[in-house]
Amino acid sequence: MDFWIDGISFFGYDIVFKVIFFMLFVATLHLREGEANLKFRALRNDFDKILIQKLFVFAVLLTIMILYSWKINLTWLFSILVTLLAYGALSYTFSNVRKMDILIKREMHIKKVLNNQIENKVKEFEETNRNLQKISKYDYLTNALNRQYFLARLEEMIKSKALGEKIDIYSIDINNFKAINDSYGHYIGDDVIVKLALNIESILPPENSLFARSGGDDFIVVIKQNEDIHCREFLYYLLKAISEPIVVYEYKIILDAKVGISSTKTSEILADDLIMQSEAALETAKQDPLQKYVFYSDIKSKIQDKNYIEVLLNSINFDEEFELKFQPQYLIKNKKIVGAEALVRWNSPIKGPVDQVKFIPIAEQSSIINAIGKWVAKEAIKQMAIWNKKYNTNLKIGINISPKQVDNVNFASKILSYIDEYEIDPSCVDIEITEASLVNAEEMMQSALSEFSNRGVCISIDDFGTGFSSMSYIKKYPMSRLKIAKELIDNIAKNDIDKDVVKSVITLAKNIELKTIAEGVEDETQLEILRELGCDEVQGYLWGKPMSAKDFEELIKCTI
Repeated sequence: MDFWIDGISFFGYDIVFKVIFFMLFVATLHLREGEANLKFRALRNDFDKILIQKLFVFAVLLTIMILYSWKINLTWLFSILVTLLAYGALSYTFSNVRKMDILIKREMHIKKVLNNQIENKVKEFEETNRNLQKISKYDYLTNALNRQYFLARLEEMIKSKALGEKIDIYSIDINNFKAINDSYGHYIGDDVIVKLALNIESILPPENSLFARSGGDDFIVVIKQNEDIHCREFLYYLLKAISEPIVVYEYKIILDAKVGISSTKTSEILADDLIMQSEAALETAKQDPLQKYVFYSDIKSKIQDKNYIEVLLNSINFDEEFELKFQPQYLIKNKKIVGAEALVRWNSPIKGPVDQVKFIPIAEQSSIINAIGKWVAKEAIKQMAIWNKKYNTNLKIGINISPKQVDNVNFASKILSYIDEYEIDPSCVDIEITEASLVNAEEMMQSALSEFSNRGVCISIDDFGTGFSSMSYIKKYPMSRLKIAKELIDNIAKNDIDKDVVKSVITLAKNIELKTIAEGVEDETQLEILRELGCDEVQGYLWGKPMSAKDFEELIKCTI
């Protein structure tokens, strides 16, 4: 190609142009160090900016070249424009291709990193889920089943029980385990529990058995076996495993336990009901120091009778079904009547006569005892107030108080209101509190007894000498009289130890200016011994059985 400027032909100019064009074209394909990173870190505006900068540099170079040549023709100018367009297009295309290639590689790298992170997180979640499932199903200390998961497994076992199979449940409570925690520390106690659980698990069959920890020192074992096998066989090995000496550090600990056992041959029973039966048997075993185990089948009738009595109590009509009996109390020296103890009797229209030894403990397990106590106190105070006014006497009426009644904040004020309502001398009302309840007395008991004492109401300790006797509460509370327990009186003529205990009680009472009354005096020999020991009053079948209000009134008439 020839270029003309002022008629002069410069053959070397064509070569110069081509060389420069080639150099610039090659430059468009080359990215300076760090420029690629800039392209892919910046926004799209930054890419365009770099491209414009390159075009600007190229234009400047061409301009210098043009100025140097002094003059150009149209062909040369057109060639320059085409070169500029080609440069821009190629530069932009190659830049975008390289950019997309790097972006794809980077995206693949990010995906790989994210996939690794997701995979790690999934593993963490799976591990956490396994731990949560373990916590929700197993006891953290012993790895035995917890109660909730145990119930679900037991339900499955009951439903899958085959014909000819039975399921035995053993509810276990370790005796006096609190003493181990208190003596050695809870960390020792935890080790003992763990080793005990291992001992029990070691005797379980590998299949058809469940083992759960239902409380601090409570466990439940379930065995599914042939119905011809008696549960006593496994019970023998269970008690042996529990009594196996446990060594923790330098301590050697021997455990003992109470066990309640229930069984079923049907698959129609609920797991909760089966456990309830074994726990009821366990509670019965715990009430008897000599019993190591109790079978629910042996106490089933008693439990059902208890539940029946509880239902009847909740629908009782006191005025129609209850009756007060009065057992007279006498001065021992001259057989002068000084009062009576009010005793409630229940004649159910459905069940017939119900012994108070049966229904009072049942009533004490619910709030019905408060209603019974109020009715007895009201009727007893009312009746004695009538007799004292009618016959001009000052006979006392003894009213037994349950510890459960004292928990009611209105207990003392209610009884005092009856005293005011029926205008009886407060000293003619004798509140009888058992010795055991005084030992465990709390602030409510102290407040109630103080309230009675301030009003002049007499307070007697019932069943005194049954094993809890302490000078501390005798001095602490304003007592009027000690009622010597019938258990001591029964053996006073046969057992020198019981006689000495009664003698000590009477001597103690005299020294602190309290009166004594002996309960359950049934023969002349007992009476004579009590008279010799200096007892003040007696109550019992020898001189007077519990009697109706009509018969007691006749007794009053005969003695005034």
